[in-house]
Amino acid sequence: MGLAFSNYCETCNAEGPEVGDAGLVGDNVNIAPNRIEHDDGVFCSFGWIYDALQAISLVPKDIADLKAFLEQHHGHDLVTHCDHDEQEPNIDWDNLRKYKRQFSKDKDVVGCYSIRNVETDEVFESQTDAFRRFDKRILTANEIAKFLQDLADDSEVLDGFYRCSPTIDPYEDLEQIAEFIRDNSDDPLEVFIDES
Repeated sequence: MGLAFSNYCETCNAEGPEVGDAGLVGDNVNIAPNRIEHDDGVFCSFGWIYDALQAISLVPKDIADLKAFLEQHHGHDLVTHCDHDEQEPNIDWDNLRKYKRQFSKDKDVVGCYSIRNVETDEVFESQTDAFRRFDKRILTANEIAKFLQDLADDSEVLDGFYRCSPTIDPYEDLEQIAEFIRDNSDDPLEVFIDES
């Protein structure tokens, strides 16, 4: 049986959103964009990973929800708890404010994250997921470099992903997205959500 991770604000006795299937993306409760190298490898914060995903507008709803939760509880005692941890978080379980996932048609959209090579008209589409809505746009060279260098081409950063949504899973769509970008980066690349 795999591990399951949950996010909590101990200050407010509140449950935060899960990432994917009770998964983990870096340090789930650290919104500051940090990448720290140490003897055991690399530690990357949620903020570091979020910034790299945001660079190419690849923001699944669960990731956007976690970012909003972290911003709302900034400066509070936040914790990511693993169900196999011996020490429980400092939570009053009987009075825990449960997190309720909400879908906003203004902010969120269900569809496939898509990248189109403007010159060849070749398209990559992710699996269907809920995403943060964004306008169709052309990626800049700096945005592509940020995504590849800070995330997709750094296996130590990708080691911090566990049971996340398929669109950002390093063994599912994320690697295919990175490969498409690498193979087509000499041409303009357009990103959009295909809602059809």
